[in-house]
Amino acid sequence: MQKGSIFAFINFQQAARFGHVGWGFEVDEKHCYFGSTDHLWKHDWWDLPAWLRYMSVPAEADIDWWANQGSKTEMLKMMKSGPHIRYHAYKELRLDSAKPQEAIRTAEALRLGGWDLARHNCVHQAFLVFSNYSSAHALPSPFQDPLNLIPKTWFARIKASEQQL
Repeated sequence: MQKGSIFAFINFQQAARFGHVGWGFEVDEKHCYFGSTDHLWKHDWWDLPAWLRYMSVPAEADIDWWANQGSKTEMLKMMKSGPHIRYHAYKELRLDSAKPQEAIRTAEALRLGGWDLARHNCVHQAFLVFSNYSSAHALPSPFQDPLNLIPKTWFARIKASEQQL
């Protein structure tokens, strides 16, 4: 059975300081697949109708999804420096069983899957990618505890050491 690692990334400042997470995982010993649904705010802060539309984006609409491939070093460099949301830290979990192709399919399906603050946000999306990579990840579920919907809380509850980018 293939072994592998998953990488949960956090930007502590995004989303009114609730944070934002991105995901990454090993495809094989030399390659990682990584990305995020950045769901960037593109309106004036005082635009209330835009805020309401921002909270739920329908399937097939633009949610600033992106993904890339590269070595672990390339992944960490890109997650730190952009051209998307820049992440501040990550946690790595090494797993004995990995299904990277299933995780790639899940990640790519997110591109057109919409976004919803309470039902399909960045935490849900990272959790789904990781769950399809390996059911042995032991990550906190955003589907079982509403506090896990908050990216900073979810990231803090991951049982792995935090690494600064």
